[in-house]
Amino acid sequence: MTFRHIALAAIATGLFFSAAQPAWSDSPHTWVSGTGSDSNSGTVTSPYATFQQAINNTTAGGIISVVAPGDFGALTINRPITIDGGGLASINFTGTYGIFILVGATDAVTIRGLTINGGNTGQDGIFFSTGAHLTVENCVLTGFLNMGITVCTTSNQGLLVENTTIDGGALGIQTWQASGGTGSIDQVVLNNVRITNTTSAAIFSRNGRLQIAHSVLSHNAIALEADTGATINAASNYIAGNAIAFQIRTTSTLRLSNNDIFDNTVGIASAGGTIMTAGNNRRAGMGSSAPWPTAKFLVF
Repeated sequence: MTFRHIALAAIATGLFFSAAQPAWSDSPHTWVSGTGSDSNSGTVTSPYATFQQAINNTTAGGIISVVAPGDFGALTINRPITIDGGGLASINFTGTYGIFILVGATDAVTIRGLTINGGNTGQDGIFFSTGAHLTVENCVLTGFLNMGITVCTTSNQGLLVENTTIDGGALGIQTWQASGGTGSIDQVVLNNVRITNTTSAAIFSRNGRLQIAHSVLSHNAIALEADTGATINAASNYIAGNAIAFQIRTTSTLRLSNNDIFDNTVGIASAGGTIMTAGNNRRAGMGSSAPWPTAKFLVF
């Protein structure tokens, strides 16, 4: 996480909430198509060409669907909405964000069935700046330079990522609650997620709670990094071929259950914190490591 991202998010948040939000009164369901036009009406027979135009003309809580395959452009989401790409939609971006989310404190956003590609020049795939909850399902994120999915907040946010592949970049999924945040800490659930080839960490969490299950973390600099104040619970994952499997830092906690941990150059790199096991993990082919945990959490 860089201060550039915190600053940009803070500025954008201030601009967004300093103005009165409009009362959206457009269609509850709009459509886009690779052969559409932003001068169309956004119906299934007259679809838009970009997601941004669709968002601007969809009611809060509405749905955007895809008629035919296309590249629908980078976008800012400023209201609760569902974008359902149906496996037909791409977002190819070259700027700071593929998707930037800046919604109200009680608002939820769902992103489904998209391929988001930074073309090796775009910075962050999805940046969740403000809002209550983000769901990402059945997506592919690749070609970004910095972060695939980022949660950056000073208050409570929820993130659910399922059936999604993230490849490359510095960080696959980052959850970061800045110091001095108010309310609860981030609640993050990752299920059936594949993260590969990151140069910093597949998953990084600070001051948040993160659950990961049935996922693959492979060929990353670090598979799981529990930074200051984080709690990560990892169950039934395949963690292999990383430079470091687990990085544990001060006041963080990592709990492991039923994971396959193979052929990582370093097993555990510890700078404080606590790592615990259910006693049912499997490991082999490891290089150097801090001591593997002997402390067990309660099994019943």
